[in-house]
Amino acid sequence: MKNRRFVRSMILALVLPGIMGLSCVKRDWDVCASNAPCKPGYVCTEDWRCVLPDSGTDGLVAVDSHGSTDAAGAGERDWSVCSPPAEMCQPGFACTADFRCVPVGGGGSDGPLNIDSRGLSDAAGGGAGSGGMGGFGGSGGASAGPGLDGSAADSALPDAPAVVTPPDARTVDLAPDAPTVDAPGTCSTDKDCSSQSPLCLDNRCAKCAGDTDCEGRNGPACTSSGLCVACTADKHCTGVAGKCDTTTNQCVGCVTRSDCAGACQTCTNGVCTAIKNQDDSASCAGTCDSTGACKKTKGQTCKAAADCVGGIPCADGRCCDKACDGSCEACDVYGHLGTCTALASGDTPHSGHNPCGGTGACAGSCGGNTDGSCTYPTGTCGSANCSGKTYQAAGTCNAGTCNAPYQEICQFLCSTTLGCTGDCSLDQKRCSGSQPQTCDANGTWQNTGSACSGCATCSPPTGTCVAGTCPDPDQCHSAGTCDTTTGLCSNPAKNTGSCNDGNACTEYDTCKAGVCVGTPVTCAASTCHVAGTCSAGNCPTGGPATDGTLDSTCPTSTPRCYSGGCVECLSDQHCTANPSKPSCDVATHRCVCRRPSAGNLVQNPGFDSNLAGWSAYWPPMTSSWASDDSEGCQGSGSIAGSNTELDPMQCVPLSSWTGGTYYFGAKFKLPLTGNLTKCEVSFFLDGSCSAGGSASFTMGPGVDYGSYPGTGWRNFSVTATAPYGAHSAFVACGFDINTTQRDEIYLNQSPDQQY
Repeated sequence: MKNRRFVRSMILALVLPGIMGLSCVKRDWDVCASNAPCKPGYVCTEDWRCVLPDSGTDGLVAVDSHGSTDAAGAGERDWSVCSPPAEMCQPGFACTADFRCVPVGGGGSDGPLNIDSRGLSDAAGGGAGSGGMGGFGGSGGASAGPGLDGSAADSALPDAPAVVTPPDARTVDLAPDAPTVDAPGTCSTDKDCSSQSPLCLDNRCAKCAGDTDCEGRNGPACTSSGLCVACTADKHCTGVAGKCDTTTNQCVGCVTRSDCAGACQTCTNGVCTAIKNQDDSASCAGTCDSTGACKKTKGQTCKAAADCVGGIPCADGRCCDKACDGSCEACDVYGHLGTCTALASGDTPHSGHNPCGGTGACAGSCGGNTDGSCTYPTGTCGSANCSGKTYQAAGTCNAGTCNAPYQEICQFLCSTTLGCTGDCSLDQKRCSGSQPQTCDANGTWQNTGSACSGCATCSPPTGTCVAGTCPDPDQCHSAGTCDTTTGLCSNPAKNTGSCNDGNACTEYDTCKAGVCVGTPVTCAASTCHVAGTCSAGNCPTGGPATDGTLDSTCPTSTPRCYSGGCVECLSDQHCTANPSKPSCDVATHRCVCRRPSAGNLVQNPGFDSNLAGWSAYWPPMTSSWASDDSEGCQGSGSIAGSNTELDPMQCVPLSSWTGGTYYFGAKFKLPLTGNLTKCEVSFFLDGSCSAGGSASFTMGPGVDYGSYPGTGWRNFSVTATAPYGAHSAFVACGFDINTTQRDEIYLNQSPDQQY
């Protein structure tokens, strides 16, 4: 209900000035939002009221449409802040719609306002004016009620009180930008004040002017906008949250990274947090480990392992990939910093590493060992010496130590170069193996003569060479005598007598000049094989004889050798003995009927055993195979026909499509006089003798038997020119009268390979 009343008062404040032709400016203690709505000379306070800087003049000034002003009226008016209808007002005063206490009950146009039981007012001395508005009365009339049209009530807001204004005033208005709740005024605690002026200072709602106004309130700091907050500067913050975030006016642990002390720290949501498992170049020269501590990385300088990330060792002042504590390894080798590296040959152990042991010739040094160990020499050390008859030999280096052998007490003499000498008495004899020796005056054994060899042996008691036995050395030498000087036996050679030379491929072995000599075994040749060579007493078959060789051991029908076997022929030259079979079949190596040349394009041109490849132009085929071969070859034959036309015929694919000259011919036989025969060839552009044919080329006119005396086979041959692009040739014979035979038909491009 209170809100509805407030809305109604606002409507009146906005509408009435336009209706009455007046405009209004704010004056002393009117509600305002800035200095602009206040009358010149007045200012808008922080609790939204227009006041004179140096006076407290009361009352309102109405400004008409001409800009002239009219005094609001005489009399006392409290104008204290209130809430309608009369709360907080002293007796005799009423609360207006703009939240001010004014006197009521006076008469006349300038008198005080009267408030009826509904909270409505009329002029004190006025009558009913025509067209009057509710809540306002002119000097000649009284207000009829709260309605805008003078009616008794406004049905939209039935319970709202009338707007109470000073006499003759045209409007009372809240500042356009002023808050709609918690109007400024007197207060006893902060709870009585609005959020715009939230502090109760000197019983007035206001904003803070300094930090002292905020003591004991929401925060110790006063912002430039007059609000109390937790902080506006670091001085308001203490302890862990010692920094002020001026964007939120809250005390936090940090605002920027620079607020966080130490390396590997960053500011996150106002709290200093550790940077972990990553580099932080701004504060850490190495890297941040899993705990947020700044650690050195491999190769960087260090003093202890605790300085290195991940607890890797600190060796040679560098974070190293391993302990690297060997004498000849280091982690500070230039170019390999942080990697334990074996020192090169000639280098000395680095500071802090154990030096290589040994002294003198046995002193160790770095030699590039990958395990970091020192390299020690293994040669001799020291020198041999004699002390009386005590002999001390030179020592041997072992792991840096010179190990000398045990001393030797000499029986006779001690020599620094020979050791203990004088192992014998003067002129004493002995054998040192096969070498006779004699002891000299120094007690040293000396060789006597040459060593005993061959049949001679050294005799220990005498120290001389003595002769041994000389038995027969082999089956072709006799027993002999031993020459102690040379060590050779005389063993005379035998020149006769049987022996065995140990060779199974010899026979009749006999001693000759001390040598057993045998006669080699001769191995015989076999059919179509050369003679073999004896091996371990056996005569194997030799390799195959040369192909084509005539072998008398072969049958007469197959007299030649081929791959170790007997065959009839290897080429046509071997078939000249039988004219009916002049060709050699290279597959079976048999002489057979004449074979067509490689260039003959006709299939089965010699009619060997059948008519394969041939047909009749007009089926059925009436020609038949005849056993009468043009060359009399048994197994081959010819084709015989009577009164035929294009029978037989054959479509021949051409191997070359460039055209040119072809040689066409055949053998034929006319048994009777008056017979005629004819053969022809036609070329086609396709591959099936069915399209693009050229003119026919024949062997000539029909052949009359009378033109060819005799009854034998005759040859016919013509040339024919194929057009460019010809892919097939049609070969056919026919137009016979009576029986005609044909054989060895050919079509090729080589004049020397016709059939």
